[in-house]
Amino acid sequence: MKKIKILLLTMIICSSSFGNIKNDSIVLERLDNIKVLLDSLGVEEGVYVLAQAVYESGWFECKSCSWRYNNMFGFKGQDGKYIRFKTWEDCIVYYAKWQKARYPKYKAKYPNGDYLGFLKWSNFAVSEDYRKQIKWVYEWILDAWAEED
Repeated sequence: MKKIKILLLTMIICSSSFGNIKNDSIVLERLDNIKVLLDSLGVEEGVYVLAQAVYESGWFECKSCSWRYNNMFGFKGQDGKYIRFKTWEDCIVYYAKWQKARYPKYKAKYPNGDYLGFLKWSNFAVSEDYRKQIKWVYEWILDAWAEED
């Protein structure tokens, strides 16, 4: 129960910190641009990947996280430090390669598995709270895009 309260408090703080997120055209524009590149690279489950980018980068506003290095997914190198990308596009290309090296293996082993299961299996998202946040952002993205239509 304590984890649920913390999760809800986090969502409230994020919402108030970044204004009315559902009307944030800057976030939606960035998502549209990122989605185009994800699709062109053949990235699977693009909306989940977008949700990761939103969550990991603090809605593209975080000043003290990996986003300052154009690293919208929080990828770390062997030294434990955030990988620095020249551009956010380079980060997407890295993600595409990361996913292509792992996702087919997961789908072969778990043909009915979902993307959140893949994130757990690949050790990207071992925390249940992380996966709940990604699911929440995923649903927000789908709702926001539906409102645009």
